[in-house]
Amino acid sequence: MEKIVITGGSGFIATNMIEYFLDKGYYVYSLTKFTQASFAKERLTALEKSNKRFKNYWVDLTDYIKTTNILNEINPEQIIHLAAEADVSQSYDYPTAFMHTNLMGTYNLLEWIRNYSLNTRMLYFSTDEVVAEPSHAVKEDEPLNPKNPYSASKAATEMYIKAWNNAFDTKVQIIRLSNNYGPYQGTNRLIAKIILRALTNTPFELFKGTSFHKRHWLYVEDTCRATELIIRKGNPTGIYNVTSKDAYTVEEVKDIILGLLHKEKLFKGWGEVRYKDDITYQLDGSKLYKLGWKQKYSFKEGIKKTIAWYKAHTYMFPKEGIETGYHITSSKYKV
Repeated sequence: MEKIVITGGSGFIATNMIEYFLDKGYYVYSLTKFTQASFAKERLTALEKSNKRFKNYWVDLTDYIKTTNILNEINPEQIIHLAAEADVSQSYDYPTAFMHTNLMGTYNLLEWIRNYSLNTRMLYFSTDEVVAEPSHAVKEDEPLNPKNPYSASKAATEMYIKAWNNAFDTKVQIIRLSNNYGPYQGTNRLIAKIILRALTNTPFELFKGTSFHKRHWLYVEDTCRATELIIRKGNPTGIYNVTSKDAYTVEEVKDIILGLLHKEKLFKGWGEVRYKDDITYQLDGSKLYKLGWKQKYSFKEGIKKTIAWYKAHTYMFPKEGIETGYHITSSKYKV
């Protein structure tokens, strides 16, 4: 059975990815550090106790020596690289941290592959924000256009991956991903925030401005399915857009969730404008569809599954985090 390393294992998408590939029968190894994006520390501990095909390592990927020693111990066939600083609002305050984590963490993985295991393939999770505010659905080979420190760090990393694939024959794929939602997502993200506010009867506001522009939303299990397909059938150095057919504004998302929970009165209106918020992102997903992928869950189906998960796991989210829209202690960050 194939050994897969998943980085950022205590984060939202990576936790779902770990559970998905364990269910498929793989040996899974998580490389992660505990950050503001981490919700699944207890889940990882429980998995280590209950599943002999899973092991977690607490490591900062910017530590090349420690990361190298761990990867040499595992010797994986595949790396799924999700670890990243990804909060756009924070990237304006701490751009160096985003550059360091997102670029140097990936650089260390590329160097491990180049120096120790050219047969190991890697799949890198980028973002639709590297092509911010397009006037059309962007294909994979069009120019990048990052507009904030977060997306700049992801775009720069894509350039390093392309260079290493060309110069050193590494086999690294790139996924550009639309907005995901589902289990384990933090309260600083729109859908998790609205659901948890509704479930705990906590009034809330939302950012105004681009709240009325449509964005695409994809249930996280569909992303896991796309990941496995790209690994199995995709070009070993290819780029693939992973997006959905469901486009909704923030207002529409809010109305759907509160309507399902009958908590419309909790919404108290539109507050401040998010700093230099991008208006829209649009990805053309036809390349992935040609591989045979199809979106399994509609937005409303995925939302119902997500609500059911949060109902069963509200205990995981501190009351203070739900009230502030952030799951550590800061009220600075809002959806």
